Amino acid sequence: MRISRLLILSIFLYLIVLWGLFAYNGGNWLVNFSSVVMMTIVSIIFILILIIYPDKHPMLLLFIIITFMYFNLRILALIMEPERLYDQFTPASADDMNMALIYLCLGIIFSVAGLFVGNRIFPLRRTTLIDNDSERNYLFSQPLVFISGVLLLAEINVIYTYMVMGLSRHGIDVMNMPTMMKVIYTLTDTDIFLMFFLVVVLERWSHLSPKIKMLSMFAIIGYVLMRVIISSKAGIYYPVLFWLFYKLSRERDFKVNVKKITMIMLPLFILAVLSFNVAKQLRQNWMDTIDQEITFESIYENLGEKDRFSYLDVLTPLHRLQGIDPLINIINEKGINVDKYINLTNEIKSFMNLVLPGKPFRVPLTSQSYVIVYGSMDESLYLDYGVYTTYIFTMWGLYYALFGAFGGLLGMFFFMLTVTAMYNVFANWNSKYRIFLMFLCIYAAYWNFISFGFDFFMDVVCRTLLQGSLFIMLLHIVSAVKRRRSVLLLKKVVR
Repeated sequence: MRISRLLILSIFLYLIVLWGLFAYNGGNWLVNFSSVVMMTIVSIIFILILIIYPDKHPMLLLFIIITFMYFNLRILALIMEPERLYDQFTPASADDMNMALIYLCLGIIFSVAGLFVGNRIFPLRRTTLIDNDSERNYLFSQPLVFISGVLLLAEINVIYTYMVMGLSRHGIDVMNMPTMMKVIYTLTDTDIFLMFFLVVVLERWSHLSPKIKMLSMFAIIGYVLMRVIISSKAGIYYPVLFWLFYKLSRERDFKVNVKKITMIMLPLFILAVLSFNVAKQLRQNWMDTIDQEITFESIYENLGEKDRFSYLDVLTPLHRLQGIDPLINIINEKGINVDKYINLTNEIKSFMNLVLPGKPFRVPLTSQSYVIVYGSMDESLYLDYGVYTTYIFTMWGLYYALFGAFGGLLGMFFFMLTVTAMYNVFANWNSKYRIFLMFLCIYAAYWNFISFGFDFFMDVVCRTLLQGSLFIMLLHIVSAVKRRRSVLLLKKVVR
């Protein structure tokens, strides 16, 4: 079954669950009948696009998947437990929710229109599908995957060491890192390294020996474990997400074995729930540890001191997919001094703080500005004390806050036009590097869809390009060494 067909079936199933939950629980102060109708309209728009549009562009599929995850699924959770799960600092009502959903619909229409225009201006040739091994064999081989696995494990160790040893009461503040640590952070981002690592492994998977496959799986499992240990709540999420990006990049509307994917995803969901709650408790315990050395013993002793696990904790991973929550605040303009903190000038200054040594400008991250503007938090907590709490805006919320209602819609239109055109240009380019470039476009689009701010978006793109260039350079060096050894061995045989 194609992923587009699976999406259609999933949305139909979602509509049944949505109306069933609403009929069982009824409306509440945040979600009413109109809210469910609006979300039904969003779902129908997705179904119509998937049925009518013949060319299932990877960017379109990604857009629908991410929007469905961050908005549609969130409504289900808010129907069940709005008091526990909605924590956006300011009071909200069902009318506020409905205004946000109206803007969500408009943003979807403008975004899809931008995608169609971009695909028309720079059409994606059907012949650009990578369906042979010529490009794969040019660059990748088993020794390269082996080295990638070793480097990934080494990088996990580096990141784990400096995060744990550098852990403060308030967590990690990237902008206040020492210069050398910031350089290490820029060059050894685990998520970016995992991304390129998975591309190489998936490109050569059918040609790998069992030992190399085991090493690769061990590296990925090690990544997940280390993410949980350092209190990250996205340990399993990123490998699955990167696999999706790869399949979209290489195969577009790829085939899915429903039975097989269900058998894989169900255990992963259970592990995600468990790892999410373990990471949450680790983060709470670590945040409460003041001027104490963090050890595995202290972590173990502190486990369970916080809130006990309940059946509602199954919903906590969905709590991170809260795309509609910030949109409620932003669309209904519940913030204070929005223009002072959320503007393009501050975005650029914050980006410079992220990439330059020291902290040249006294501005918070855009994702921190959300808490200052809509949560009435003191900016000194972020500027002077190194608190590192961040909130997502989503593309809808950020563009509205920066450009206004209509300007935000135009911004979404032109972003989708641009990223679609770039993807098509890279896909049509007959280059051995195009799988990386296509993947990068999808990766960048994802971060813009969920959006922690333009500063974070630009930082991710720059670090990905830099680290990706180093990664490809390493592959070339190892390939050259391997070819040199092969030539020397051949000369010895001839002699």
